[in-house]
Amino acid sequence: MKIRAEYVFPPIAFRQFDWLAVDDDTYDGPGCPCGWGMTKEQAVLDLVRQIKERSVEISDRLEHSEQEFLERMREILGPHYPNPFDDPLFLDGSDDGSGIEPHRR
Repeated sequence: MKIRAEYVFPPIAFRQFDWLAVDDDTYDGPGCPCGWGMTKEQAVLDLVRQIKERSVEISDRLEHSEQEFLERMREILGPHYPNPFDDPLFLDGSDDGSGIEPHRR
C-alpha cells in the first residue's frame, strides 16, 4: 500500500474536505476508496477505515459465494457431496502422490 495525501482546499465552507488520501497502488478513479479530512492524518485514517470496511465486505462476499457453490454441488451431486474445506487431509498438506500441491486456506 502506497498512501498519498494531498492538500486540496476546495472552495467550500466546510473544512473537513481539505485533505484527500488515496492508495496509489490501487486507486484507479471513481468508486475506489479515498479518505477525506480536515488534516492529513484524518484523511489517511478515513482511507484506512474505508479499506478495512471494503476488505470485510469482500471477505463476506467470498464466504457467501463459497457456501453457494457447496450448496449447488450438493443439489447436483446429492447430499453426501463432501465439503473439501472440512476435510483435514485437504488442509494438512498431505501428499497424495499426484504431484499437485494441496490447497491451503
